[in-house]
Amino acid sequence: MFEAAAVGSLLAGGPIVAVLGMVYNVYILGPTAFLGSAVFILFYPAMMFVSRLTAYFRRKCVSVTDERVQKMNEVLNYIKFIKMYAWVKAFSQSVQKIRETERRILERGGYFQSITVGVAPIVVVIASVLTFSVHMMLGYDLTAAQAFTVVTVFNSMTFALKVTPFSVKSLSEASVSMERFKLHIVEPLSSEKYTWALIMQMFKTYFLVLNQSLGLCT
Repeated sequence: MFEAAAVGSLLAGGPIVAVLGMVYNVYILGPTAFLGSAVFILFYPAMMFVSRLTAYFRRKCVSVTDERVQKMNEVLNYIKFIKMYAWVKAFSQSVQKIRETERRILERGGYFQSITVGVAPIVVVIASVLTFSVHMMLGYDLTAAQAFTVVTVFNSMTFALKVTPFSVKSLSEASVSMERFKLHIVEPLSSEKYTWALIMQMFKTYFLVLNQSLGLCT
């Protein structure tokens, strides 16, 4: 939630920064600056798409993580019965299978996250080279002041691309957190939602208290 409040709001500033940077570059360099700005405009939806894929894998991983935590809690609560009936191998294979699924999802999300982090610094180079090359080929003059100013503006526009994946990631995680808060706080409790593990734990506590009471009576 903190990251969503701190970084998520920067997502709305991306298009604004792109438009303002494009206008200023056109004022400094001329019509050829539209070419470099078009590179940023084309890359921005691509970064949004990759960021949404990363958020999708993150949501998918949360459900698998919940399943793994629930399974581990069941194992820890009933470790005596598992040892008694020699179910260690079966439960370990079940937990290992869930961990493998979680690892694959995290790897896919990490690949897309690395794409968004690695592509952002390249965009400013592509935009600068393309803009200056076309500008010189058309016969326009290019001074050092113009070149450094345009590159500086491109670097400022790159910030919007860099924060896009982190903004989408933080907003998606905040959305998942809000849904979980709503599930556990807002919705009323229902007997149908009790798992077998919770029922077994209740019976175990009941019999433990009963045995202690009988022991005190004797």
